[in-house]
Amino acid sequence: MEISERETKNPAADPRKMRRIIAEDPEWNLETVPPLVDSCIQHIIKHFHERPLLEELPEKYQRKVLEKLPTTLPLNISAGLIADEGYWERCCRSRWALCDVSSYDKNWRRMFFERHAAELVEHFVPEKSDKKEFEEKLKLCSEFVQRLQVKQLLPRPQGELLAPADEGDAGSDDLAHALANDHLDCGVLLKTLHNMKELSLMFGVENCGMNFEWGLFQFTVTDCKNLVNGLKATPTLHTLKVTSSKMGEEEGRVLVKGLLEHPGLAVLDLSHNKLKSRTGRALGKLLGMPACRLETLVLTNNEIGPDGGKSLGHSLKTNSTLLHLDLRLNRYGASISHVSGIVNHQQAE
Repeated sequence: MEISERETKNPAADPRKMRRIIAEDPEWNLETVPPLVDSCIQHIIKHFHERPLLEELPEKYQRKVLEKLPTTLPLNISAGLIADEGYWERCCRSRWALCDVSSYDKNWRRMFFERHAAELVEHFVPEKSDKKEFEEKLKLCSEFVQRLQVKQLLPRPQGELLAPADEGDAGSDDLAHALANDHLDCGVLLKTLHNMKELSLMFGVENCGMNFEWGLFQFTVTDCKNLVNGLKATPTLHTLKVTSSKMGEEEGRVLVKGLLEHPGLAVLDLSHNKLKSRTGRALGKLLGMPACRLETLVLTNNEIGPDGGKSLGHSLKTNSTLLHLDLRLNRYGASISHVSGIVNHQQAE
């Protein structure tokens, strides 16, 4: 009892109060009353979402505020105001377990917005998600997204198909089925993300498990037309990849036709689809045009066949820009030797 009374009367009896440095507590401050500067900084941080005060502060206080700002700030506040890489690094690490910033030119803010935009697109459900809210969120990313890698695009929910047509109207049934498999309008996506240089899409569903249906992996004609409309509004696009999406003959021809006048596309990857000879002829026409800028064309695992292969081979006689052509797994038969001969002849020249 006497010891406790002595400790109460003598502050030195508490060893914690007598230590000037406590290594395990970085917030430790010996002063009983915090400095006014620290109180002001805490107030700014607490009310930052109501009144974002940053640029008006001296640089040394800006750093203190940025170190303590929560990573949960609304993006409509932080996107345009905060350029500090340290803040965006904290945002990335608090949201994703794996963060390889070297794939994003070591730019943490770009990494955050590209991955955020990809997640928005991958979880958008046509006719169910709020389209206006989606577009508003996407606009916040538009200044920072240069490369978008989308690993899934969800179709319209199967329980929300169009009204059934008459029993004898087979054409209407086909139309309803096609529309039921449509995805997010990629035209809106490209027009919103106007600084994009590389776009990678897969029209399918990840981790569908026992709910697997081939209809979940289908690139429709409507999807293709929407994508072409978006490409017209994105002259900065350098790379386009549409893979593993069951892209058929008609969709392939529509897409290639839309690329005939694109001024900057250098890489086109249409691997693991269902493209056939007519698409091969269309691509041959594209490669043979003087305005063609393609440097890489990947057609792995399609059904281009002998006729499509010959068209591609003939186009190489006049094309001077293509550096890499991948034609594996396309059932060319003997015609592949014709294409290879032209390629080898060009390399010799």
